[in-house]
Amino acid sequence: MADAKKPDDKSSGSSDPVGDFIWILFALFIFMYAINGLIAFFGQSKIFSNGFSGFTQKGLTLLYTNPISSLDNPLNTKFIVTNKEANLYDSPGGRKIDTKHFGDKGTIVGGPVSIGDDKYWRVRFEDGSEGWISESDIASIEGVSPNIFIRTGLLIWKIIFNLKLILILISIILILLLAYLSRGIFKLRTAEGEKLYPAGIPEEFNEPKISNPIWEKIENNLSSSNENDWRQAIIEADVILDELLDKLSLPGETMGDKLRSVERADFTTIDFAWEAHKIRNQIAHEGSAFALSQREAKRVIELYRVVFEEFGIVEKQ
Repeated sequence: MADAKKPDDKSSGSSDPVGDFIWILFALFIFMYAINGLIAFFGQSKIFSNGFSGFTQKGLTLLYTNPISSLDNPLNTKFIVTNKEANLYDSPGGRKIDTKHFGDKGTIVGGPVSIGDDKYWRVRFEDGSEGWISESDIASIEGVSPNIFIRTGLLIWKIIFNLKLILILISIILILLLAYLSRGIFKLRTAEGEKLYPAGIPEEFNEPKISNPIWEKIENNLSSSNENDWRQAIIEADVILDELLDKLSLPGETMGDKLRSVERADFTTIDFAWEAHKIRNQIAHEGSAFALSQREAKRVIELYRVVFEEFGIVEKQ
């Protein structure tokens, strides 16, 4: 019975690196989704007295700026770009020569020129570029500055934007690592399979099993009303298990040694094999002193069946 003791599963406490990376990626995507949800929520909230919709960078900026149209003389007025992107033209509504971004600052040096419903001003940016820009893309910051609330809000938006970029970068790195680990694990499992089956998987395992006379005999014994036939059925099923372990070229002198050397990934029904073999040992060592009901015998034979089905020794039910 010593060989029937089931070995500790050393892999039960180990972590799966691929699974860990998948969970980390999932958490990152959920976090980014939550951030985007908050941005969308505040972006649709009408909370400003000036009528601007949304707790956004533009909304915060417009809190401390003045519309160009509200100024008596906008010439030489300092301004800031209030849209995410703003086109700079070589003439009013003409050819685009540059793209400016939110927060870019400059000075109005000429204009205005009205074209349709839009009004254009000639501007000079702090980086030295000059051109014409739409009045709807800029606001005056002459003589005004953001208070602590607005500065804090703008800082939060800047942090959120940078955080999203960092999370995207981390996600890309993790995806690459996941692909690399998956490739490595595939190679490792292939190598382990070659060790387990040095000459390849036995052909008899790949051949369809139309019938198995020995197994049919086992089932016939199981249907008997004689308790000795039930015991014999279990012993014969264990003989088949022993032959299977030999064909798998597993190291060890006893069946217990061979079962201990099994890689769980290559023998998914190992727990069933251990339990069935343990009952067989009790029958062999205790003899008639071991009480065996037909119901228990059928349960044990079913354990063997599950094992044999995995390796194609008997047909799947």
